[in-house]
Amino acid sequence: MSAAVGRLTHLPTLWQRAQRIRKGVSPSEVVYEEDRLKLLHYLSDEEPRQRTPLVFIYALVNRPYILDLKKGRSVVANFVERGFDTYLVDWGVPTYADRHLTLDDYINGYMVNVLDYLCERTGSKQINVRAACAEHRARCFRAAARTLICFEPVRSQR
Repeated sequence: MSAAVGRLTHLPTLWQRAQRIRKGVSPSEVVYEEDRLKLLHYLSDEEPRQRTPLVFIYALVNRPYILDLKKGRSVVANFVERGFDTYLVDWGVPTYADRHLTLDDYINGYMVNVLDYLCERTGSKQINVRAACAEHRARCFRAAARTLICFEPVRSQR
């Protein structure tokens, strides 16, 4: 019992130590911001070998740095190393001010704006989209379909 109580005394510092852990090990830059959303572009020493840019659109409720936790075990770093022009959407942490936002706002607002921005930035008429789960992938396709007014279809990879 006393050992458990002793471990409980470390709880106040546990949160502080967790906040100091570096999240996202691959070099990146923020290239687009809208409200709390940030679009990260992962940097490489070489020019991308793939012409079509790749964007990871992670779930709203999860933190996207899970795809870039540790050197040598990073999903995004693997794509960058293989020549993809790689981007990742970080939705940010919602606040009380975001309580009126709906999925429609995220999908047909933010997501469409990100895809439009990427087409403009890269000069590409296509974007490779990787989503976190099947349901999220379907939402990405709906958002991509909205951009078809101006752009060719958005491609997705599994």
